[in-house]
Amino acid sequence: MNGMKWVALVVVLGAVGCGHAKEGDTCNSGDVQCEDKHTLLECETTGTYRAIPCPGPQGCVFDNNAATPILVCDLSGTVAGGECQSSYQGFVGCTDAHNALECNGAHWGAVSCPTSCQSGETGVDVPQSLGSCS
Repeated sequence: MNGMKWVALVVVLGAVGCGHAKEGDTCNSGDVQCEDKHTLLECETTGTYRAIPCPGPQGCVFDNNAATPILVCDLSGTVAGGECQSSYQGFVGCTDAHNALECNGAHWGAVSCPTSCQSGETGVDVPQSLGSCS
């Protein structure tokens, strides 16, 4: 299966940085940051960071040139079983015309689309649309 052809954008609401926090460290709700070049840290409701892979070539980068500073997590190259952000629950990303990955709130699962797959569009903080597999 080919990787997803989209990039997730995440609003920087709290702590900003790269390489300081680690998965499992305590955090405040809304905190997101890059743990390293290919790992986004998202603060879970438990008050601890959870690592989310950003496998695409852009990886995890801070973009302060945007109107609102954002972290960009490149999801291209994502595969079934990989972790996804809890805010992406139900999001469908097409891997080709008849296959997709869907976020169950924790991991990406492979989905077969008998007729067609239409990707949702990513936007700031959460996907703008969920996409569909029919």
